[in-house]
Amino acid sequence: MRNNLLAKILLILIIIGITIIGIIIGISMINKKVNSIKEITADQFKQKLSDKGYYISSSMNEQSPKYLKTAYTAVAKDQTHDIKFYETQTEEDALTNVFLKEKSAIEKEQNKKVEKDISIKTYNYYEVKANDKVYIVIRNSKTVIITKIDQNKEKEIKSILKEFNYIL
Repeated sequence: MRNNLLAKILLILIIIGITIIGIIIGISMINKKVNSIKEITADQFKQKLSDKGYYISSSMNEQSPKYLKTAYTAVAKDQTHDIKFYETQTEEDALTNVFLKEKSAIEKEQNKKVEKDISIKTYNYYEVKANDKVYIVIRNSKTVIITKIDQNKEKEIKSILKEFNYIL
């Protein structure tokens, strides 16, 4: 009887150990992926989307906030959607002045369903579906990409964001 109890305890400890090892491996794989994400430059953003037929324009002017280094808007040829790119002076500016402000504005939408809300180190990803639209806001270090698209464009836009390596 005692050997049977010890065998059960040993089995439970082995299962707990394997679970903990699995969690540690999973966390390290996510951290490795996050650390491998390199922020794109404004030139890479402009070039990639220009090659895909988007019209690129600068969103910077005299009234632009001081925390912004660059800001561009890429408008689709059919003018159904755009993708905004912001580069800030610091990571904190990207988080508080761009990502969190945009996230806060989206949170006010009616009939929304949060699809993803990820925050790891210098990477944030927020995706919401509301009223047949998909809102995506991604921060990677000092850069933020924002788009609001019809749900039928979701696959196309996510493909572009994956090319930028901005989707985990």
